[in-house]
Amino acid sequence: MFPSGRAGLALLVLRTSVAAALLLGAVVGSHALLWTAASGSIAVLLCAGFATPICAGVCSVVAAIVAFRASGESALCPTLFALTSLALALLGPGAYSLDARIFGRRRIVFTSRDKDRNQINM
Repeated sequence: MFPSGRAGLALLVLRTSVAAALLLGAVVGSHALLWTAASGSIAVLLCAGFATPICAGVCSVVAAIVAFRASGESALCPTLFALTSLALALLGPGAYSLDARIFGRRRIVFTSRDKDRNQINM
């Protein structure tokens, strides 16, 4: 669930790029202060990797709504942002995130029942 190595680094880059695009849209657009604050908060959470699937899912839904309301070429950027956010929501935060630190990587060890029976019977 929390891949490390190159895959974890790629997820870190993906989280950062979604957060940067979110901040860029909040700063460039003429939005209300509440909208800008909410965008900034979600961007910080995404960079830190806290509640990543939820934050990225919210970004994806909002961007999809913006894309559907836009017309022509102006719908291209919100559509790409919605798809990137959706990919991040489905992939998860990766090993280099607060989610990984909080929930941790779990190891499941399977034991063979036949092996246990052989040891008992001997």
